[in-house]
Amino acid sequence: MKKLISVILTLAMLLGMTAIAADDEIKVLLDGERIKFDVQPIIENDCTLVPMRTIAEKLGAEVEWKSPNVFIIKERKIVMLSIGSKDMSIDTFSDSAQKVILDTPPIIVNNRTLVPLRAISEAFGSDVQWDGETRAVSIISNRTVTPEPIDNYTDKLMSELPQDENYVVSPFSLKIAMLMAANGAKGDTQSEILDAFEVYDIEEFNKYAKQLIADLNADDKAEVNIANSIWFNKDIGGKNADFSDTFKNIIKNSYSGTAETVTNKNSIEKVNEWTEKQTNGKIKNLLEEDNREYLAALVNAIYIKADWKLPFEKEATYKETFTDIDGKETEIDFMHQTNYFDYYENEDAKIVKMPYKNDMSMYVVLGDAENLRLSINNMNNKKVSLSLPKFKLDYSADLKDILKNMGIKRAFSDKNSDFKSMVQNMMIPFKLDNVFQKAIIEVDEKGTEAAAATAVMLEATSALTETEEIIEFKADKPFTYYILDDEHNEILFAGRYVK
Repeated sequence: MKKLISVILTLAMLLGMTAIAADDEIKVLLDGERIKFDVQPIIENDCTLVPMRTIAEKLGAEVEWKSPNVFIIKERKIVMLSIGSKDMSIDTFSDSAQKVILDTPPIIVNNRTLVPLRAISEAFGSDVQWDGETRAVSIISNRTVTPEPIDNYTDKLMSELPQDENYVVSPFSLKIAMLMAANGAKGDTQSEILDAFEVYDIEEFNKYAKQLIADLNADDKAEVNIANSIWFNKDIGGKNADFSDTFKNIIKNSYSGTAETVTNKNSIEKVNEWTEKQTNGKIKNLLEEDNREYLAALVNAIYIKADWKLPFEKEATYKETFTDIDGKETEIDFMHQTNYFDYYENEDAKIVKMPYKNDMSMYVVLGDAENLRLSINNMNNKKVSLSLPKFKLDYSADLKDILKNMGIKRAFSDKNSDFKSMVQNMMIPFKLDNVFQKAIIEVDEKGTEAAAATAVMLEATSALTETEEIIEFKADKPFTYYILDDEHNEILFAGRYVK
């Protein structure tokens, strides 16, 4: 019997330890998106240690071992560490090399090398913040002005678009517009939106979005404008209904967005006028007559005009043959130059990076680059004879079905959508109706001009009339009334009204 009690106590202790470990799990977020590790981060001497290769790749760096040292390399920056040593070197082989003494040395756990998170992140120019209450480490990377060209949600979006015609879309504009909507959603409705766009913490993403938008709009080397707005239709929602104060504050503080009210009479004209202005006249008529009686619209607009760092000479533009996806050959204008560009190729693809004068670049891919991020990290500066078509195109699409295929289903559902935190003083439930995007791009010898706008449209649902009986309550005869203190269940006042 004593032995049995001992076993039970031991099991209870082990279960208790497991619960504590789960509660103590450390979250690491990079620009608002949670990083998943195969070995969990740990804390040693008040320092968070994480798997080295994972954090290096997330920061856009590579790892090389040359025993007893390990090198983390990103572009021209090299960080050198040694297992068990507190010495870290930054810019190891340059005249400006820096020596850093770590609070905790790198260690090996379960055949994984764990390194101090803050030291590595800050070495590559990122900011690191620790939240003791949630046990979360937030990294704000120095690449916020140049989001990674390809993310999983971009792959999913592009895989759903026509493969046999020209198109241009803005994954960024779509993500910002849908994340604004996510801030007004709850429960599974919000979770599906966050999962589709690989966001694991909406509050952290809001912080990231605030810095990102500010950084992009502050670019003094190119014309860049990121703008957001939300529009509420009083004729549909009712004169007392509006966006909730909480939702409006989030849009204002995190997305630099404005909140406006419209009526059926001007609902299209106001949004289209705003969009055209924010995109320097490039995006016209984002909404059409069929959209007039919307409940609400959440709109993002993006405009860029940037010059090539290495411009093409107009004299070097001449006709060459372009063979399309069907094998048809057409003579079109090609721009030409031979210069040094970052370049990568393997058996599946060739990729060239064409920088603009600001901190943006165009990556042109010939072939199939399944892991563009990895390819970019392996680029080297090569002399390239570059021929690129001179082109201009525009594209528009309703992305509703594509978003559904990406996993966002409840938001469009009459019965399951939950956007209660977006609007106040409105009894009728509502859902996402359509998500429109228009985009345009022009590429020539001097540079690139591009614009896009995304509108997330909301409408009242039919769920109430389909699933609920509407009960009429008309106090047109004598009645009794009570006033209660609900917290203590005390009747504060009671009465009758009879004449």
